[in-house]
Amino acid sequence: MMDYRYITLREEPFRMNDAAEWFHGKWGVPAEAYLECMQAYLADESEYGWYLCLSEERIVGGLGVIENDFHDRKDLSPNICAVYTEEAHRCRGIAGKLLRIAVEDLKRKGISPVYLVTDHTGFYERYGWEFLTMAQGDGEPRPTRLYIHRGEVFERKTNMKILVLNCGSSSLKYQLVDMNGEEVLAKGICERIGIEGSVLTHKPTGKDKVKKVTEMKDHKRAVELVLEALLDPVCGVIKDVSEITAVGHRVLHGGKELTKSCLVDQHVKDVIRECFDLGPLHNPANLIGIEACEAAMPGTPNVAVFDTSFGMGMEPKAYRYAIPDKWYDEYGVRRYGFHGTSHNFVSHETIKYLGLDPETARVIVCHLGNGASVSASRGGVCVDTSMGLTPLEGLIMGTRSGDVDPAVVQFMTNHEGCTVDETLNTLNKKSGMLVLSGGLSSDFRDIEDAMFAGNERAKMAMETYSYRLAKYIGAYITALGGCDAIAFTAGVGEYGPVTRAMVLNYFKFLGVKIDEQLNDKIFGQQTVISTPDSTIKVAVVPTNEELAIARDTLALVG
Repeated sequence: MMDYRYITLREEPFRMNDAAEWFHGKWGVPAEAYLECMQAYLADESEYGWYLCLSEERIVGGLGVIENDFHDRKDLSPNICAVYTEEAHRCRGIAGKLLRIAVEDLKRKGISPVYLVTDHTGFYERYGWEFLTMAQGDGEPRPTRLYIHRGEVFERKTNMKILVLNCGSSSLKYQLVDMNGEEVLAKGICERIGIEGSVLTHKPTGKDKVKKVTEMKDHKRAVELVLEALLDPVCGVIKDVSEITAVGHRVLHGGKELTKSCLVDQHVKDVIRECFDLGPLHNPANLIGIEACEAAMPGTPNVAVFDTSFGMGMEPKAYRYAIPDKWYDEYGVRRYGFHGTSHNFVSHETIKYLGLDPETARVIVCHLGNGASVSASRGGVCVDTSMGLTPLEGLIMGTRSGDVDPAVVQFMTNHEGCTVDETLNTLNKKSGMLVLSGGLSSDFRDIEDAMFAGNERAKMAMETYSYRLAKYIGAYITALGGCDAIAFTAGVGEYGPVTRAMVLNYFKFLGVKIDEQLNDKIFGQQTVISTPDSTIKVAVVPTNEELAIARDTLALVG
């Protein structure tokens, strides 16, 4: 028999009657029914093990709805350890402490493996748990998930704050994330670095936005100003720079050598520099940002998180071009794929959200913004992706052409008397939806408005864009041998119901059905927009590249 236990973070005990009163007040559960359940539990009439509920910093035993949620997994008992926590307490890391206590107690009793039941998505992996399956029950108020414990419980330090940087040639975007609860403490952007009229926009969470116009001659000065803003007595969120555990940097290209996120050392910086020609607009700025942090925050670890990492999971049949070996061996010419941080984040979030098999789930992610790409993954591992050696290949984008015959470059260079670089600049910055719409705009909101107003060029632009994306999705369904879910993310994907509907209309013949009324209402919320009888689940899943970078950074320095 497993003894009934109560645990408290305070000195005084939390009696069973108190628990009954709390359940009644919180959810309307009759006190008598709760006590009856608890008495059955104490008498070993229940086949389930640990079940904890945290409220007001106190833990009580309970039965909950485990039997209803996992009626098909009788093999689990008595190895279940369930922890339900209120948001405020989760953010203070209390859940991790409870899990450690529960796991240690179960292991002392010789119970292994240990399972976790929770309705929170993607939170407990950081404590050593691996997602297994969704509940089979009603899933109220949120779908319940089952995890299995792997290795030791990771109890995070309370002062783990990660600064996330995304450096452009003349800009620096930042977020400071408290990893206890993954809360954004502040975010902002430095613009016009090295240019007259430099400005810092700083937004601490829960406070007003602050703008500061000041000279920023280089990225080092920009980093210094960011730190000053974070430390400011009025609009700051930390008291000392030492509170920042590490800095996570978005780096565009790691080439063939840097295939995973890594701590920055001299070798890593050398490789980033060697990839300047693969990412001429981004890699130099990314390296400048790293070196600026090293100068402004000596001793603070820096982590490079590469946009190309996700695409490195592809097999040769997907990433090799039919070109001379020398081009690949000496110059690294292959398909790399970009937006990898987003594709990795969203593919895994989709698996969790929809309760798909984490080992075999076939997911297609459509990252649609001013830059756009689509990826196919199996079990969260990239199978194929639309961008190639550079972000120019693939889908039509705001100002990028996407796929064109490579001979177009030579053809236009000869006819226009321009250089190769000038032609590529046109394909990158003066093409795409901007020109398909007749020069109207590269913003989908403007193009959609014009289409509904009867503008034929805007209509043609939207149709061409949707057709190109549908072709890629269709190809990836074939590459995956079917598809379990399609996820739309990023600006257009999350906020473009018209684009989503136009693209998905191509897959009616496969039995894909969307709830049109629901789709029209979804702007940025994580939501399933397909109907229950759709052959493929379709969802809007917001991306969070900054959080993904922060997680990778924490994993390397924690």
